[in-house]
Amino acid sequence: MIYFFTMSRLIVKNLPKIITEEKLKTIFSEHGVVTDIQLKYKDGKFRQFAFIGYQNENEAKKAIESLNNTFISTRKISVEPCALLGDSNKPKSWSKYAPDSTAYKKKQCKDITSKEECEK
Repeated sequence: MIYFFTMSRLIVKNLPKIITEEKLKTIFSEHGVVTDIQLKYKDGKFRQFAFIGYQNENEAKKAIESLNNTFISTRKISVEPCALLGDSNKPKSWSKYAPDSTAYKKKQCKDITSKEECEK
């Protein structure tokens, strides 16, 4: 896979639940100077991904080349460059409340009496 770098920030997915910032810093510091690490939580529960910043794009690229599709504990991790904010190609988070989701459309169809309107 070819990446076009515009920043030195990475997203690391599929992390083990027991990972710590210190452990990630030890692993990722082998490829450059780590400027920051953010483990992501929701409602106090670890979401098993993190953002890692490097001093420059070359260091981030080295980390991807060396660590993408490798293992931490028994988890195969994914290491990718972060998408820029506002990037239209960035995957959108799924929500059953999003107007283009199947769940939303099904719910709306229950409220519509005409079957023809529902199939639009």
